Amino acid sequence: VRGDGSLVWVANSVSAIRDDGGNMSQAVAISVDIGERRHAQEIEKHLASMIASSNDAIMGIDLDMKITSWNAAAEKLYGYSQDEVVGRSVLMLVPDGRQEEEPRILTEVRAGRFVEPYEKQRRRKDGRLVEVLLSVSPIRDANGRVIGASKTAHDITARKDAERLKSILVNELHHRVKNVLATVTAIARQTLGRDKANHEEVEAFTSRLASLSRAQDLLVHADWQHADLKAVMQQALSPYPVDAIQIGGPSVPLPPRAVVSLSLALHELATNAAKYGALSAPGGQVSISWQFEPLADNRLRIVWEERGGPEVAPPRRRGFGSTLIERLLSAELKGETKFVYEKSGVICVIEAEMSKDDDGAA
Repeated sequence: VRGDGSLVWVANSVSAIRDDGGNMSQAVAISVDIGERRHAQEIEKHLASMIASSNDAIMGIDLDMKITSWNAAAEKLYGYSQDEVVGRSVLMLVPDGRQEEEPRILTEVRAGRFVEPYEKQRRRKDGRLVEVLLSVSPIRDANGRVIGASKTAHDITARKDAERLKSILVNELHHRVKNVLATVTAIARQTLGRDKANHEEVEAFTSRLASLSRAQDLLVHADWQHADLKAVMQQALSPYPVDAIQIGGPSVPLPPRAVVSLSLALHELATNAAKYGALSAPGGQVSISWQFEPLADNRLRIVWEERGGPEVAPPRRRGFGSTLIERLLSAELKGETKFVYEKSGVICVIEAEMSKDDDGAA
């Protein structure tokens, strides 16, 4: 007990002092403060307990890739007991053909660097492969020298199986929708396309279906979560000459409903430009730019501007294309569309709300 009443851990040693006759006359007691050492031991015990009871498989290896420690979760994950693995090479867990992975990782550990979590397959005692998320960090001695590595493995087999199933279902859905669109196109051509008077309307209808199909392709490649606005622009305008179209703006991730709506809107604008506007004349140009302020009003502003085409005059009546654009954007994105018919070319300004609640929205 210290003078202030607090307790302190000490190591005591007692020595006898004897007189000339060999009889003990005095004793010397020496107390050494071991509080810090005792605290360090308690921390070590606590950490050891945490590792032993962890749900993640944790093992230690030395710099020769020999396993030095192995917790209960590692036994459960890999099927080996501690006695079966300690002293053996960690390569026993690595599938054939991937033996070079461990030396590369150990090089990072020797340099004292943590290895970012990565996904790999590892082999169990029964020969089955298991999907794991691995993280590796250096183990140091009291002097700070790296003497090995701690490897933590989290079983992600269920997640990977779910991802594979999701991919299969999405691809199957994509295939079925493609078939439906192809069937609708065939029906339109066979039912309405026989009459020459309807030929132009049928072609317009089928081209809109093709635009829908291209928009769906973008969403499938992004697991139906989102698609970047620039990619949507490029996909929607892919039927037209690249050198006649300029695209520029920041990266904007669009939710699925915005991808479909904007793809159809861009298709209508491009179709009109190819028939009557800038894309119908040699040297005609279309410029598309956009602005997005996710931290301000979260609204997207797109400007479509045509130059170098035939002289433009305001239309006498609203066409189906402009009506479709306005209705799509208003219903799906709370958007507004404004057309300006300058003599030098059509300008279309689209403003849409990118709700923060939408999956994939910025």
